[in-house]
Amino acid sequence: MLRSSTEITERFYYFFLFVSVVLYALNLRLDVMEVDAAQYASIGAEMLRNGSWLQVYHKGSDYLDKPPLLFWCNAASMSVFGVHTFSAKLPGMLALCVSLFALYRFCLVWYTLSVARLSVLVLATSQAFFLMSNDVKTDGLLMACLLCSLWAGSVYLKTPSRKALIAFSFALSLAMMAKGPLGFLLPVAAFGIHLTVKKEWRKVMNLKTLAILPLMAMFLFPMCWGLYEQFDLHPEKEVYGLQGPSGLRFFFWTQSFGRLTGEIYWKNDAPWYFFFLSMLWDFAPWVIFFWIFLVDEIKNKRLFQAPEQISLALFFVGMFGFSASQYKLPHYIFPLFGGCALLVSRNLVNRVSGKSVQTLLWIFTVLFLLVPWLGVSLLFPAGVGIYLLLALIAAVVYGQGVSARKPLQALLLSLAGFGFVLSLWFYPSLLHFQSSSQAGKYVFAHKRSGEKLFAADASGHALDFYARQNSLSFSQAGSGDWLYASSSFGDSLLLNGGWKLVQTFPDYPVSRLSGKFLFDKNREKHTIRRMLLQKE
Repeated sequence: MLRSSTEITERFYYFFLFVSVVLYALNLRLDVMEVDAAQYASIGAEMLRNGSWLQVYHKGSDYLDKPPLLFWCNAASMSVFGVHTFSAKLPGMLALCVSLFALYRFCLVWYTLSVARLSVLVLATSQAFFLMSNDVKTDGLLMACLLCSLWAGSVYLKTPSRKALIAFSFALSLAMMAKGPLGFLLPVAAFGIHLTVKKEWRKVMNLKTLAILPLMAMFLFPMCWGLYEQFDLHPEKEVYGLQGPSGLRFFFWTQSFGRLTGEIYWKNDAPWYFFFLSMLWDFAPWVIFFWIFLVDEIKNKRLFQAPEQISLALFFVGMFGFSASQYKLPHYIFPLFGGCALLVSRNLVNRVSGKSVQTLLWIFTVLFLLVPWLGVSLLFPAGVGIYLLLALIAAVVYGQGVSARKPLQALLLSLAGFGFVLSLWFYPSLLHFQSSSQAGKYVFAHKRSGEKLFAADASGHALDFYARQNSLSFSQAGSGDWLYASSSFGDSLLLNGGWKLVQTFPDYPVSRLSGKFLFDKNREKHTIRRMLLQKE
């Protein structure tokens, strides 16, 4: 049995991986969240209904934003398991598992088994990973593709085989189909920096390496053909205010680089340091270790002595590019955290016995044990089962970490416990206030064949996904048709007669939480009222 200075035994490693997978699987039962995750799920369901795999549509209209890989995965999953929350989220969960495996294999190319295992555990317990297992966007797929490209590219550098070259080309192509050209540019730039620092360009300066380009062209052809047929052959179309957009140009340039040039109107004026702040939570608690160890490696001139520069180069190239963008959201940098986890692990593996490191580990252990207790008392009400779960988590952390004087193991267990509390208590309580999914489920359970679903002065992608049909803009409705509406619009219809009130729902944008909503026991006053009506 392997024992290392990280305190992590082989038995604990595999046990913790099992616990992590169980945690991610629990999140498969939680409603898809507005806005992005619900939209992507509804697009996948629509793709399955209309059988249009190469042209992407949303509510019957042309869709030109994200590349199709996530929609393909969602539609394929739903074709096997049906249109359910589980099938919509399953590709995202599998992508996270692939990410962990790819990071492990990448580390084994360059580092020891201890570093590889600890890197996996650090990444698996970051808050971004917990969030991606619930709020499924393109970032989980991109992370998996990026880490697979780093693994395959590293194998090619070590042993330049045809198999490794094909795998590298395929991973780059999938990364592009997950989130556009950045999926190609980020790993290529990372490898370029590594080769420059190590002065090893001769390893790739050959005709064999050039085969990457035709291989990628072959892998990307189905997506490109779909874009060409849907947009380039139809210059009369207008999408996102763009008249007659070229689907190919939008994919290869506008969608990503248009945010830098201002060519596309998406802009939220977030400051350049936005991601450095958001990372404080998204990579918690490991972000503190990351910056401490990074500064230490720079100060002691050990940064460029690492076996590889690829992982950290990927992070900083990505941070620079995303920070320069005119439109920033926290989840954009999630796919870059693999490099952060590796830097933390390669330092922690030899420094876990240090007094300052152990102090930090104990502090974060206590913090992530206390926060759920405070949350249960201050936020949403909880049943006896949650209190028993909190007591069980505390007992496990004490028995396997505190009493054994293993602070790293204690922190990992407390982070897993924190994730279970989020999955079993916090998110179910929060999603009660996502009225679009509640209304969609009700409509699907009670509607009869031929009845239409309308929306007026209210909308939600989860409404369409759970109702298994696209909601229509309100117009002439027939007997039995359904309407999801704002309270003001619904009240006016009820006054005029001809409609009956079926149910009302409290509504709050659950992906944009505020302290006033969370900490007010009378939080209903911070919500708006949505109504579900049926034509008499």
